[in-house]
Amino acid sequence: MPEIWLPYGSVEVAVSLKAENLAEEINKQAPLMSEDAIQETLRKIDLEGRTSIFSPKPSNSALEIIRRVIGELIAQGADPSDIIVHTDETSIPKLNKSLGDKQANISRIEKPTKIIGKVDGVEMKIPKTLQEAKSRVIITDTGFDPLFGFSGGLASLVRYFAGDAIAEAFRRRKNNYPSPGEETASSLFANEFANFLNESVSIEILPSKDGISGIHCGNLIDAHTSASKQLLDTSRVSMKRDIHALIVSTAGNGSDSTLADGLKAVWNVVGGMKDKGHLTLIAECSDGLGSEALKMYVSDRLDVKNLLKRGKYIEGLEDLVYIQTALPRSTLILVSALPDYYTEIKMGFHTCRKAGDALSYILSTTGSRTKVHILHNGSVTLLSKKE
Repeated sequence: MPEIWLPYGSVEVAVSLKAENLAEEINKQAPLMSEDAIQETLRKIDLEGRTSIFSPKPSNSALEIIRRVIGELIAQGADPSDIIVHTDETSIPKLNKSLGDKQANISRIEKPTKIIGKVDGVEMKIPKTLQEAKSRVIITDTGFDPLFGFSGGLASLVRYFAGDAIAEAFRRRKNNYPSPGEETASSLFANEFANFLNESVSIEILPSKDGISGIHCGNLIDAHTSASKQLLDTSRVSMKRDIHALIVSTAGNGSDSTLADGLKAVWNVVGGMKDKGHLTLIAECSDGLGSEALKMYVSDRLDVKNLLKRGKYIEGLEDLVYIQTALPRSTLILVSALPDYYTEIKMGFHTCRKAGDALSYILSTTGSRTKVHILHNGSVTLLSKKE
């Protein structure tokens, strides 16, 4: 009986199933960069004077690169007092812990107040510190994004630095279905915004379960373009057979700390499944729901239809929209540490505490001969349907 281990928070859990029930185990991983290659890439970054590093919601991989960049700056003679790392308020404790003995100032990303231009009549605002920094570095992960097609520097600018710009990007979506790995109207809007800040240094990271598979440096648009291309080349899987039942884990390394994080894996794979299939997400969600929209929704403080009608946006609203439009095509089974009241009663998922229970539920509802696909690294793998 095959036993397949999948990341779950800081540990791994086993899925044990009969050989005749295993359709395919998908574990697509890009080759990791060597230590020498990482160091050589970062040494090529040309920075001088007072340096501001911007990294909203940094992943473990991003934290590692921030440490290395600060180390390189100090090694080149930079005064630690001239290095400022800007991040969101919730990430400050994690950043402090990660930097350890690396001396740098840490600051919360300010509200955007400085107008730097207009896109189709929409004012583009950024934080004053982002505008005034002599040398600015934007460090982000590149992944798949259901709204922008790809996450990374461009999407991060709009999501975290530009105030109401995210509402405009959301308004420009073509439909209410996730579009990971595609060029979208929202991504084209982000490109236009990036033109105002394209002299910034962007470092886009392709994280992997066991390290880093790519680092792309340059201006915002060039770094994002090359990182997105590598991601598609190494992380897209075209299925050879229909998927009726799928068990998916994230890429580990902190990628399942919240439900909002875990749902990224769902949006990456749901388009590759047959309608009315069974999709199981393995994600601990130890830090809770994640986005403001999810928190408000489970406490009955958010009406999605009303918000869409008024053209308003709250962080994470797209997840709720996709849950209501894309997920009815499938049955979502969630294995997590979240309260059933949130996930089952409020969100409408079927919940299990163990991966084995999820498998039993699939086989009991679809038949004992059901073929189950198992996918590792769902947060960085894009599935497409059999053609």
